Amino acid sequence: QTRYAAIKDLVETVFPGRAEVEACAKRVGVDASTVYRWMRRYRATGVVTSLIPKKRGWRDGRSRIHSGADAVISEVIADFHLTKQRPTPQKTANEVKRICKHRKIKPPSNSTIRARIASIPDHESLRKRGFVEKANNRYQARPGKFPGADYPLAVIQMDHTPADIVLVDDTFRKPIGRPWITVAIDVYSRLITGVYVSFDAPSETSVAMCLAQSIVPKDEWLALHKIDAKWPVWGVPKKVYVDNGPDFRSDTLTRSCLPYGIQLEFR
Repeated sequence: QTRYAAIKDLVETVFPGRAEVEACAKRVGVDASTVYRWMRRYRATGVVTSLIPKKRGWRDGRSRIHSGADAVISEVIADFHLTKQRPTPQKTANEVKRICKHRKIKPPSNSTIRARIASIPDHESLRKRGFVEKANNRYQARPGKFPGADYPLAVIQMDHTPADIVLVDDTFRKPIGRPWITVAIDVYSRLITGVYVSFDAPSETSVAMCLAQSIVPKDEWLALHKIDAKWPVWGVPKKVYVDNGPDFRSDTLTRSCLPYGIQLEFR
């Protein structure tokens, strides 16, 4: 109850600012990161019991080795293992033990060192051990060429999806439903140009509202929602691709786009 009382005003705000979170943290006597964690827990479940502290004890994934030895493993992996000399895991383990002996630290076991090596993301290991081309071929995205998307705002794609969250009402905390999110993406730059959120199913209204936000500067919208970030994307697109459903094939929407030279295309 104490934790909920501390974050109640924050979770009832769509986008609380960093200043409000830090002020809350100061009042309660915790870090801002802790307040953010409480907010995530509560928003994920909508119940106060999600804020109950977890039982003390050893947590899965936490290292049991001496902190000094753990630091040596990280150091050796960064400076010795992830190099173009490509030492074997056994040589890396030997280097860890050598440094631990020199620093009079109890060395970790071979299995511990090998487990840390195995946890390195493959793309990072390949790149830092001299296989950049192989890493790029395996992991780098290869964007295809979209017809006409030769410059920013030449082509915008719109799509709709139900949000992976159930919202509740402010008073009784009863579930209202999952909102729909409409997103506009500039094909050339892959930047999001507009967003519209509603409980209504996707329609010409969703497209119109999202398109309107795409066109205008975002400064006022960011300030209204207390978002401390920059969104320097706006302007009239040349072509907009939307769903090919009866709710989207609207003469009103098409006529509204004509004065601005916006061409609607239906997928």
